[in-house]
Amino acid sequence: NLKTSESSGRLADPYVKLHLLPGASKSNKLRTRTMPKTVNPEFNETLTYYGISDQDMARKTLRLMLLGETCTFPRWTKTEIYFLLLTLGSCSYPFTHASNRPIT
Repeated sequence: NLKTSESSGRLADPYVKLHLLPGASKSNKLRTRTMPKTVNPEFNETLTYYGISDQDMARKTLRLMLLGETCTFPRWTKTEIYFLLLTLGSCSYPFTHASNRPIT
């Protein structure tokens, strides 16, 4: 139940960005596909980080950002809708099996 743009009433084109912290390289950043014109997006995607050991993963924090794109002619605007930080080492689910289960 995302909100529409306050100024135009248009539906946002939402997507999710994931960023492993600390780390600034592109390999630490992933993104879902954009879901066009919806206030109830469902992201049924698998995003995988490669080259990170289980021990390193347990020391990371996963930043999840739900963003929306809106077009206000003549340019696109990105708006942060929701923000979540997930400390992976404190999760109750062991990340040795993370590739087999979604993070919820």
